[in-house]
Amino acid sequence: YSGSFLINGGPGTGKTILATYLVKYLKEDPKTSSLKVGLVVPMTSLRQTLKNVFRGIKGLKANMVLGPSDVIKDKYDILIVDESHRLRRRKNIANFASFDTVNNLLGLGNEGDELDWVRLQSKVQISFYDKNQSVRPSDVRPEKFVGLDAEELNLSSQMRVAGGTQEGQDYLLFVENFFTGRLANYFAPNSYEFKIYSDLEKMVDDIKSKDKNHSLCRIVSGYAWSWVSRDNPDIHDIEIGNVKLKWNSVNSNWVNSKNAVNEVGCIHTVQGYDLNYTAIIIGPELDYDFNASSFIINADQYKDFNGRRGIENPDELERYILNIYKTLFTRGILGTYIYIVNPNLRKYFESYIADSQKAQALQKVI
Repeated sequence: YSGSFLINGGPGTGKTILATYLVKYLKEDPKTSSLKVGLVVPMTSLRQTLKNVFRGIKGLKANMVLGPSDVIKDKYDILIVDESHRLRRRKNIANFASFDTVNNLLGLGNEGDELDWVRLQSKVQISFYDKNQSVRPSDVRPEKFVGLDAEELNLSSQMRVAGGTQEGQDYLLFVENFFTGRLANYFAPNSYEFKIYSDLEKMVDDIKSKDKNHSLCRIVSGYAWSWVSRDNPDIHDIEIGNVKLKWNSVNSNWVNSKNAVNEVGCIHTVQGYDLNYTAIIIGPELDYDFNASSFIINADQYKDFNGRRGIENPDELERYILNIYKTLFTRGILGTYIYIVNPNLRKYFESYIADSQKAQALQKVI
């Protein structure tokens, strides 16, 4: 048998859990146990975490978890791709030479991408996908996935935010609508702990307190500050008022690293992970214009060089930045805290957060 399957699933729908379980199922079932199966994980941080997970599961091995370039070393019966929206194409990448080497080995020239690599090296491909979590120009374009001759399946139930309750569904709908400009619902926090802070120091203190009680509580942000501490550990990257913070000191498995609670993670270190509480700093790269009723992107404040280089259409850059925040907003199982640098955006955000009674009245109006 040969073919492709595209499993569409939004945040918290269990894509990584299902991908891991599927590998285990295939290796345990006598009918498929002899098949060569691999789990492709595009992101370095998540890949290392899953290697550690596979070491602890009977019948699985760490070397079954692969980076996209690893697939050229062998032929596979089945390749399962987690977070396939982060597979890369040949644009704005760190090392063109190694990318071209793989393309040449597979006879693809300069037009090949990591999705092509997976398809050429396997009989069956199962890709777990969320188009709204594509966050860089280097990501394989959504049109390529649409163009696949693949059987599509959809994961509809999310179990992360608020344990998959109706309030969790309402929150995810609010996040999706808010960041896509289709706002049709207010969000009224109840059991899900959602807070907007005017004092960043208080938010930092609160998330550290939560971490002591729950663990896996982290501060994250959009890439609106340069990563200067990478070259000089004595310098802080983010300075707002009296608060001085540094970006993640490790790239691999940052959320579980020793000093993570004292650092700030970015999209590349938290995408694909569950957190108990997430504290988000929305940086100066994102603002809101009340007169135009639209978001403003301050491109000069967006510090991910490979995330904006070569983008000519400002709408494309806006889509990536909004996707980053949508992804960050959907990490927290128990709660989400936010601090917003720009006052207009904070005011706009606050106008759509209501207590239950106010929310019901507003919903009747709209």
